[in-house]
Amino acid sequence: MAPPESPDSWVHYYHDYCYIQDKLRIFDMNVRKSIEYEARQRAGADYTPIGRFHKEDSNYHWSPRIMYYQKRSAKAALTSLANFIRDFLEAKRKRLFFGSSLATLCYVVTKWLEVINAFGQLYMLSCFVGQGDYFWGYHLLTTVVSGKDDPNTGIFPRIVLCDVARFALANLHQEHMQCVLMLNFINEKIYTFLWFWIVFVAIASTFSAIRYTVALVLPMYRGLIADNFLPTQDVLFSNAAAEHGVRPT
Repeated sequence: MAPPESPDSWVHYYHDYCYIQDKLRIFDMNVRKSIEYEARQRAGADYTPIGRFHKEDSNYHWSPRIMYYQKRSAKAALTSLANFIRDFLEAKRKRLFFGSSLATLCYVVTKWLEVINAFGQLYMLSCFVGQGDYFWGYHLLTTVVSGKDDPNTGIFPRIVLCDVARFALANLHQEHMQCVLMLNFINEKIYTFLWFWIVFVAIASTFSAIRYTVALVLPMYRGLIADNFLPTQDVLFSNAAAEHGVRPT
């Protein structure tokens, strides 16, 4: 039931809002009276000796349960710590391929999967767009730059012919029409940029995969990679001096 002064738009809003919201059940229709009576009952019970006794006694009843849960949580924390130490020691003893952990092996495999993905996309573009030419993007760019672009030929022709069949006087007529494909003008630029981008990603992924494979195979390079991510001794001393207000010399 909406207020009588509400417009129709708000009445519909009230109906929809109350429909999706949770509902509250009211047992006593005189809500104000029941709330005031319950508040007086609680206030009167707190200021009587029996009320204070029951209140303090109910608090003491929670003490064993609190102590039990504290002991239980402490035991769970110690168990978790023991499991962490055990897993750390076991992982330290296990040495897989590349002389390191499973995460290192997965990282190297992921790098080479990126290389395979990039060259796979180049192969798909050459099959579906470049007509089997792996360097069609470079050839198309050189053709456009040199001014030898023919709108009737090429990978993305903009002027084409189409055959149209139509019925006229109970006869089938075949007609040839010339069509302008303006969308190929945009597709040519998009796919050329996409070809160069995939070539760049393939080259960068190959160099990155080779670099990290060599670095993770040889222990000497693994130490150099770790040193690059750790702060140097000078940085540590300068930070400590700045915290204590001392100017480093």
